[in-house]
Amino acid sequence: MRLVADFCIIPLGVGTSLTKHVAQVQRILAAASSSGKINHLMHACGTNVEGEWTDVMDTIRLSHATLHASPHSAPRVHTTVRLDTRSDKRASIEGKVESVRRELVRLGGGGDEAAKALQRGREEGRPVVRGGGNGGGGEAVSGKETGAGPLTATHEKMKVVADFCIFPLGLGNSLTKYIAQVQLVLSQAAAAGRIRYLMHSCGTNIEGDWEDVMSVIRESHRTLHDRPNDAPRVHSTVRIGTRTDKESSIRDKTESVEREIERLKRKKEEEEQEQCRVTDVDDDHLGARVHLGILYFRKGDVSVASHYLERACKSSKARGGGGGKSGQGSWYGGLTARWGWDAWRWLGRCHAERGRPDVAMEAMGYAVKAQKASFPRGLECLKRMVNSDL
Repeated sequence: MRLVADFCIIPLGVGTSLTKHVAQVQRILAAASSSGKINHLMHACGTNVEGEWTDVMDTIRLSHATLHASPHSAPRVHTTVRLDTRSDKRASIEGKVESVRRELVRLGGGGDEAAKALQRGREEGRPVVRGGGNGGGGEAVSGKETGAGPLTATHEKMKVVADFCIFPLGLGNSLTKYIAQVQLVLSQAAAAGRIRYLMHSCGTNIEGDWEDVMSVIRESHRTLHDRPNDAPRVHSTVRIGTRTDKESSIRDKTESVEREIERLKRKKEEEEQEQCRVTDVDDDHLGARVHLGILYFRKGDVSVASHYLERACKSSKARGGGGGKSGQGSWYGGLTARWGWDAWRWLGRCHAERGRPDVAMEAMGYAVKAQKASFPRGLECLKRMVNSDL
């Protein structure tokens, strides 16, 4: 089965610059092209690859294995692949782009500008690196020169967790019966112990050895191409994750996120309890009241949030509305105004949530006044402190 694919490979845990790693992958692709297995074209966000299914998948797998191995030693590699197979015609990288350029000329009425744009696209586009075996006359690149070694699938097992979404084109809007057939292919593979899978609303998670997972995806394409479906074109998007630092599974990935969610919940509860302890010690603590109000608002308990924020606003007004108790530009006054701004702002949001727009606008007005008061007072205080130190 021949296909045109686009893939973007990203090693994780190796820093932000990936130039050296991408260059190694491109050398692998060059070696595959020189041996006549694939054609490829690098672009700013990935690489187009054209060839037989097995050759393309072996190249992507070798890219993963190379980035996992020393000296790169990326513990985790993630790849996004878009696969396009056709049974009605032979597709190619150049053919897909050329067809769009011809349509641009047609839309332009065949005028000079459209013709110039077509010619310019042909001249400026990077040439596709063609395999020598496909009549492209590609430059021979040995495995030693590329640093990739001979392009052969490694015999070591590579565990992969993938997510893929597949859909046939040209068969209408409803795809339910076609997805059901793909799910039947997956269930048969799972019953044979080749994979584990989990369907969700936007695709399917698959877990297993690289060869088994890619074989199942290929079988899914073939099923939609064959009778009684006769889909002339099938497109799928596959996201692939491999790890060498630990064993990974579908369940592990979701459980780790669930554990982090629970940790964040406990952290918020601890913050809430800490603020409550502060108010127990000092019932007039302005900052604690504001924090509690914000915490309860984010939890969705708007009534309790309003209670704490209203008390905080009363404390702010008692201390001078926008500053200190005596209205002087003190450091304490500046901080009070800052808490007052937070209190009035979040209280306004509480009133808005409770369907009181007029009261909310009034509270926001107080927040603006407190905001204007806080910064000048804080700056004045800092200036006095610096001068006293001098």
